[in-house]
Amino acid sequence: MAYLPGARQERFTAEETYVLVRAVKDREVVLYGDGRNPPKIASVKQAWEEIATIVSSAGIPRTSHQCRKRYNDIRRRGKSKLASINRARRVMGGGSASTQDLTPAEDIAASTLTAESVQGFGGFEIGTQSETQAVQPQALVAVLFKYVLGTGPNPFDIDTREAPKPIVFDRKVKNKVLKQGFLATRIPQDLDAIVVGSGIGGLGIAVLLAKVGKRVLVLEQHDRAGGCCHTFSEQGFEFDVGIHYIGDLLDHKPLRCIVDQMTNGQLQWEPLDNPYDHVVLGPPEDRRIYPIYSGRKRFPDELKKFFPGEEKAIDEYMRLTKKVGDGVWFMVLLKLVPVPFAKFLVHTGLANRISSFFRYASRSLTEVVNELTQNKDLRAVFCYIFGTYGKMPKESSFSMHSLLLRHYLNGAWYPKGGASEIAYHMIPIIEKAGGAVLVRAHVNRILLNDAKEAIGVSVLKGQEEVHIHAPMVISDAGILNTYQNLLPKDVQAMPAIQKQLSMVHNGDGGLSVFIGLEGTKEELGLKADNYWIFSENNLDDVVEGYMKGKREESVKSIPLIFVASPSAKDPTWEERSPGKSTLTVVSFADYAWFEEWKDDKVKNRNADYKELKETLTNTILERVTQIYPKIKDRIVFVDAGTPITNQHYIGASKGEIYGIDHCLSRFTVELNATIRPQTPIKNLLLTGQDVMLCGFAGALAGALTCGSAILNRNLHLDSIALAKKIHENMGDCSWELSDYEILAEIGQGAYGKVYKAREVRDRQRLVAVKRLNISEDPETGIPQFMIREVALLRKLEHYNHPNIVKLLNVSAGWQNQIFDLTLVFEYIDQDLSTFLSRASEKGLARDTIKDVMRQLFSGLDFLHTNTVIHRDLKPDNVLVSSRGEIKIADFGLARIYTNHIALTPCVVTLWYRAPEVLLHSSYMSSVDIWSAGCIFAELFLLRPLFHEFTEIQQLQKIFEVIGVPGEKDWPIESAVCYSPSWAEKKPTTQLLPNLSHEENDLLSVRIPN
Repeated sequence: MAYLPGARQERFTAEETYVLVRAVKDREVVLYGDGRNPPKIASVKQAWEEIATIVSSAGIPRTSHQCRKRYNDIRRRGKSKLASINRARRVMGGGSASTQDLTPAEDIAASTLTAESVQGFGGFEIGTQSETQAVQPQALVAVLFKYVLGTGPNPFDIDTREAPKPIVFDRKVKNKVLKQGFLATRIPQDLDAIVVGSGIGGLGIAVLLAKVGKRVLVLEQHDRAGGCCHTFSEQGFEFDVGIHYIGDLLDHKPLRCIVDQMTNGQLQWEPLDNPYDHVVLGPPEDRRIYPIYSGRKRFPDELKKFFPGEEKAIDEYMRLTKKVGDGVWFMVLLKLVPVPFAKFLVHTGLANRISSFFRYASRSLTEVVNELTQNKDLRAVFCYIFGTYGKMPKESSFSMHSLLLRHYLNGAWYPKGGASEIAYHMIPIIEKAGGAVLVRAHVNRILLNDAKEAIGVSVLKGQEEVHIHAPMVISDAGILNTYQNLLPKDVQAMPAIQKQLSMVHNGDGGLSVFIGLEGTKEELGLKADNYWIFSENNLDDVVEGYMKGKREESVKSIPLIFVASPSAKDPTWEERSPGKSTLTVVSFADYAWFEEWKDDKVKNRNADYKELKETLTNTILERVTQIYPKIKDRIVFVDAGTPITNQHYIGASKGEIYGIDHCLSRFTVELNATIRPQTPIKNLLLTGQDVMLCGFAGALAGALTCGSAILNRNLHLDSIALAKKIHENMGDCSWELSDYEILAEIGQGAYGKVYKAREVRDRQRLVAVKRLNISEDPETGIPQFMIREVALLRKLEHYNHPNIVKLLNVSAGWQNQIFDLTLVFEYIDQDLSTFLSRASEKGLARDTIKDVMRQLFSGLDFLHTNTVIHRDLKPDNVLVSSRGEIKIADFGLARIYTNHIALTPCVVTLWYRAPEVLLHSSYMSSVDIWSAGCIFAELFLLRPLFHEFTEIQQLQKIFEVIGVPGEKDWPIESAVCYSPSWAEKKPTTQLLPNLSHEENDLLSVRIPN
């Protein structure tokens, strides 16, 4: 056994602590006396026993000693907290606090803050040079607590995930959701809010409000919803425009919880390969390629292999990025506390002193990295991912870079079915609450009343304006677009708005190239990973020279290219677009190079523009084919998007793809305290990446921050709490940290769940982890099926048969009177049921059916030769890999057969159950052959052959379809006697008329009992 899980640490939960405090409060006199008479020892003991009983009802059983110890600890911490509050109030000029200032919730929350949790919460580190600098972290948390919790409705109150439904491939069906055109008749009545823009920031806030019952209208100027999450198709190729890879999506992480709740668990993710990134440095004749691996340990370990002697620099880089990245929560707090208090934190310098994030925010990435090492290649590898926020290392903040490194440290993921799945699964939640998402809705201005308060928007429909009113307008169009293009000039001139505008400017323009290829990913050498290609290792010099160079020269030598294959990342691609593949390339370009053509009609710009695009494209293709040489003669489609393309399709005023510029000034304390969801215009709010940070996760964080302001509660903390609750419901997963990294839950049964996971050592291969938990029962003990399944798999694993799923590892042990059995299998993409559900209406090809049955019978022959009867063969228990390999799985009902054992009739799912089992007679391996015959027919029909609900109905259906066997074939021990009046056996040619002679022979073969 690889690992035996240890016992869970018995800590008091927040709920138990709250119950404890209330229970003690009710017995205060008994426990501590009334001031005149001391407490009686016997009464005190009885009171603590009563308290323990009450607390135990809220969770894990507790003893009176544990409860007493916990409460004494709370009292000590409570006194410390009171002193901290008074100290902070003296510094801020306020009065002293008393015990009345400590609500039960605040007291419990503050008392449970340890030094570690405070640092994780906000990256607090306080100096001691003055009284102001010496304020305790707990004091600030206590003062902020009422602001960061809030009392409004909680969209993360309950887990709304449902079992994922099959991915929809029909473009017409998806377009009915994603392309609902704007019409006045489609505007919902009695709106609670209007959202301008349907990027992830706009859809995100709309879903959050919908989850608490708000009716929201989302308006999108493009012809499809999704913003940078949308896809488009050209010549049969589908391209994603903005989603390339997303990190931090492990099953128990807050970001995964947020995405799951915003799609009700319908958005499915596929992990990228490991390594997920490759850094390419230098020209072709001197090229160095450095793989970037995920894993908190593996990432630095692999770097050390490539850079011997740089171990100290790599360790210090990891330490700094963790320290700085973990402090980002103070950035959130700064945007949620009242403006006067935020100003106090800014002007006293407290924010910079207590947050490691802001303390390093003013230091450039180049500055920090250059202090760590003199190795230029290592410096470049430390900095390579700056392209994900669009600022060269010497102009970007080390704090921003730290967040990105931490974001991808546990791996990278891609949405199954493509980026359009994101909007496709969010929109129904908005609609269910009475809202709508309408496209081709160009919002030309925000409507204001005489008091300069937002009261709605105006949509330009042809030459006419359609006015839509709502008590709140939320803009996902970006702060510059919102203030400069949607507000009247006199309002733009307001000092508060001008102050914000003076703090920000547009980011650099984005450049994209979309490449369509003939051939599969295997034929073309494409993998689920990314390449960052740099012409030199001095990243600042080459990028600056390119961006500031002359247009005609720069486009012939592009020093920074990101290239990846969306088709290779998506396991559903081959079913949607067989025999085709795609590549997407991203780089940067100066908006000024293209500005002269910005007013030309899209797709009909003049010859000079087209020539410039062609030069850019050829330069990029030359670099890409050096990395992917097999694609050179397989390119059938190429198109490019420039900054003015972005201006048209995603409303980016200067062609930027990351919103306002992520330069050093973007991360000053003053800017982050000033630019928040609330604007100087009452009832007008901002959401998306300009509120927080760029990218999918950053824009989603902007939506949560906006929702926090609207709903008067910290939705960031709410999502963390729900993620923790879900993780705890998964059981004690301490074993995963040892050998496996949980990625997603993919199934569950009566006794446990199945997870998709990845090995954290060596091969880093994907695995399926099956965890079974059985409560101890002295009468029944451990269920026999568990013992049999492990015994059978252990017996079979030595043969390593290609058509039997491989058992890789087993772990077992008792935890808190629960028997925990963990089985680790090879990971296979899908089962046969899913495979059939995705088949076209024409059905499976004959050769495919033959191949499936050949492999299935090969596996059965192996089992039966080794005296194993599967006894539950059905499409759900037959796995199909992406390479077409068939694997028989799930041996929970399997048995090793001998003539001396009576086998139970309660086996095999009803639709695949053989007549002798239905008749409760003896049976052997022939029951598996019957099930295989049912599967064979289902491969042709794309539906079960015998589909009934009771054993009697199932028998009747079998007799109806194929007739009754002759008297000599009727089982002797059957409880039902043969009757000559029953219909005779029918030829299988009537069952499936289109079968060939060979196929008919296979279906009608009779295996004697």
